[in-house]
Amino acid sequence: MDWKFFNEEYREGDCFKEYVPTFVEENGYLPIECRECHKALIYWDGKYSKANIVRFNKMVEDYPLKREGKYNDEVVVFYLPSGAELQSFLGQLRDAMQQYEVEGNIQWAVSGAYWHRDYPQFFLSAKKMKPVVVDNEISIKDWLSEKAEVKPRAWEVVSNLREDLELIGDEYLRMITEAFLEFYVPVGIWKKRSSLNHHCKDERGDWGNLRHTKRVVKIAYLLAIADELPVEERDLLIAACIVHDVGKYGVDGKAEAIQDNHPELVRLMFDKTIDNNSDDEELLKYQELQEKPMVAKICDIVDSHMGQWGNIKPVTKLQKMCHYADYIASREDINIPVKIDIDKSLGGRGRRLVQKAKVNG
Repeated sequence: MDWKFFNEEYREGDCFKEYVPTFVEENGYLPIECRECHKALIYWDGKYSKANIVRFNKMVEDYPLKREGKYNDEVVVFYLPSGAELQSFLGQLRDAMQQYEVEGNIQWAVSGAYWHRDYPQFFLSAKKMKPVVVDNEISIKDWLSEKAEVKPRAWEVVSNLREDLELIGDEYLRMITEAFLEFYVPVGIWKKRSSLNHHCKDERGDWGNLRHTKRVVKIAYLLAIADELPVEERDLLIAACIVHDVGKYGVDGKAEAIQDNHPELVRLMFDKTIDNNSDDEELLKYQELQEKPMVAKICDIVDSHMGQWGNIKPVTKLQKMCHYADYIASREDINIPVKIDIDKSLGGRGRRLVQKAKVNG
């Protein structure tokens, strides 16, 4: 059963779970936020019923527990920032359950134990972690603050999609796709996570959207080869997969949460007009390059890539193949290796391609 969340307004600090894999890779230890966070648990143990849930929700609403949490048909989870707060909270929880006649078995766990399977080297047992011995330990909050000061540039992202763009055989379509990425897609969109609770672990952290895109393209290309798609259709499919999630956090990339209608936002981003007073000659060249029927075909494929979970359902073969590639890439147990290097540079090749196309007219 899906999780139901409560008391989110009482969240103490940020949950940095999606950034932990990258943090561990760079620093070699679990951040202090993971090591100190604890969970109070209520296991239903066969007591999950409509009546018991009504009493539980009443307890959460009325009793001064005021802790963020979630529940499903097996367990309730309350999050606490430290072990000391956990001890006092367990007593409050026990009293509240008695008062509201909520049935269940109270237990507790270290939140960091979530990482026990992935990083057993940091644990003495499932509930006890090894001490961290480093000269200058950094918290994940400070680590993220330092990273925020280093802003990627558009051409750095495009360079990481170079091998994907090269799968597009039609040079004109490849130029349009590359120039679109460089001019109209907010750079920050690639640095955000692709999902919070689904997808491969490295897609739930820093640069998750970029990693997910590369996986979708790989799968789409294999599907196209297996199906013996005509080259022109394969090119359209690859172009669509490269841009399929660029609207995930809104057309400006600044939304806090993933947008449910993000497939349709890609069309708005392609259709974005440039201020007549713009002195950016290269942007104007790109707008002249746009071939509307070709762009429309790309957007028609992207519109339905969410399949049954989206507003528009896939009908054509290319729409279905884009959806299948996205769905397969989103499975946590299908982890296709991808490599990104945000420092790699092609020197703004997208702009030079636009200039070349204009010259060759």
